Amino acid sequence: MKISFSPKYPVIWFAEYHQNIKELKIPKCLKCNELIKVIDYNNIFCPKCNTNNITWDIEQGAKRIDIDHFIIEFDENGESTIEYRYLPLDGLITFGLLDPSTSVAYGIEINTGYITIRDFTNNSEPFYLATGINTNSVATNLIKVSDAIIKGEAKLELYHSKQAIIGGNMRVSLLNLETTTQFKMDPNNLTIDNIAVGYKCQIHDLDFEVIIRIDCNNHLPYFTSKTKKQEN
Repeated sequence: MKISFSPKYPVIWFAEYHQNIKELKIPKCLKCNELIKVIDYNNIFCPKCNTNNITWDIEQGAKRIDIDHFIIEFDENGESTIEYRYLPLDGLITFGLLDPSTSVAYGIEINTGYITIRDFTNNSEPFYLATGINTNSVATNLIKVSDAIIKGEAKLELYHSKQAIIGGNMRVSLLNLETTTQFKMDPNNLTIDNIAVGYKCQIHDLDFEVIIRIDCNNHLPYFTSKTKKQEN
């Protein structure tokens, strides 16, 4: 995966799909007029309106995007491809962050919860890290979160954010720079500080979260996690 343009952000998201998928089809709800995130192409409905009154017509606002195994946040002209929240989950393998300066990608494998690290410069195979919870200092008490996701005992929810600094001291989380207009912010006064992907899931009586956060100043990835006991 090569970047032949200068993206808006120091780090951009990427999504990997099964190789037989050559086009992403994203329908639009005719009731609320919003795009629909497809979880299963055999059962499509708008979760907001609870309706299957949808359209695939591009002229009515539906989207069709050609892909070659991967799709990234921007196309070859530097224009945004699609908001990540509308990426179909059906056929998705990995969602993560790509550092254009190093061609190294850090991702979340959807069906396993594994963290993947891949160097596209050398076309190397991904390096995998499983996730887990150690409830105390005894190693045998390890809860293997990745194993639970593989078995279908835990379902992950993807996470993505961009954190910006405004005027040198105020921190805000943004989905994209266009969000700044909503809060009457000056994009020229914004500095993207870090960009993150991750996932949340419930396992046993715990809420678990793991995040890959890349510092946009030193381009180092920071892997963080937290666990919280669910409230009754």
